[in-house]
Amino acid sequence: MTNIAKKYGPIFSVYVGNDLTIVLNDYPSLRKAFVEQSEVFSGRPVHGLSKTNPNDEKMLIMRDGPFWKDHRRFALTTLKDFGVGKSSIEPKLQDELQYFLREVEKKEPRTVRH
Repeated sequence: MTNIAKKYGPIFSVYVGNDLTIVLNDYPSLRKAFVEQSEVFSGRPVHGLSKTNPNDEKMLIMRDGPFWKDHRRFALTTLKDFGVGKSSIEPKLQDELQYFLREVEKKEPRTVRH
């Protein structure tokens, strides 16, 4: 993308498959879009799974809008309550991972390496 930006400038468009994609390829353009005009650029593209039923507002994957924001906020708050994002969760995750690996090894002893 950097080579394309040298020819066409820091803001240009390309097709990725059938989807037109706008590329912001320098810090001033990114700052203007995502900091100074964040409400305009905060949406998510409609593609892939979200094209299967574009009117389904309750779909959380690849969506945006009030429903998505409320559920994202709830999920993040709940995960933080469990310790996600804190260093104190790492030992718990390590313990759970070791337990998981032992259980998998019982099923498939030759495929798991420690």
